[in-house]
Amino acid sequence: PQMKVSALTNNPVCPETEDGTAMLTILGGAAPYHIDWFDKTESGIPIASGAAIENLGSGPIYAIVTDSIGCQVLQEVNLIAVNDFCLDIPSVFTPNADGKNDTWNILTGKSDHLQNLSVIYPEAVVEVFNRWGLVVFKSEKGYPNEWNGKYMNTGKELPADSYYYVITINNIDKPVAGVISILR
Repeated sequence: PQMKVSALTNNPVCPETEDGTAMLTILGGAAPYHIDWFDKTESGIPIASGAAIENLGSGPIYAIVTDSIGCQVLQEVNLIAVNDFCLDIPSVFTPNADGKNDTWNILTGKSDHLQNLSVIYPEAVVEVFNRWGLVVFKSEKGYPNEWNGKYMNTGKELPADSYYYVITINNIDKPVAGVISILR
């Protein structure tokens, strides 16, 4: 009988995380089966073997299933991140030189493995505006220097207030926007 292969997947939580899984179910053919996984269809070296594979990011992965009489099936499995992005954006910070929350530390990734914004999104730009729409901070690409609550990070201290932010991330169509408050 002809081999039929289907895949059960758990998609990664974030586009930048590798926490997805895939497991194949095989019907027909002649057992036992051998399964090799590849990250590209033209790749000659398998990245894993067996019915299940873990630690997958977004995108396609390919399995070649071979039964005991040599029949083969190529199965493409496409994983799509559950979220468009995963940012941990504090809503408040306290730039008072006490060593705690003195800068606006934006992180990315899953809560159990957070990284600096620049690691995952090196092209990201962070802009902060006051209530009148004037730019009070604009980062370099990747947000290498966290906002310290001063005008353009070098001028005078900005007052305790709420500010509007826009984070432009390279591979996301719509910028991330919200409110950040300075407490002094």
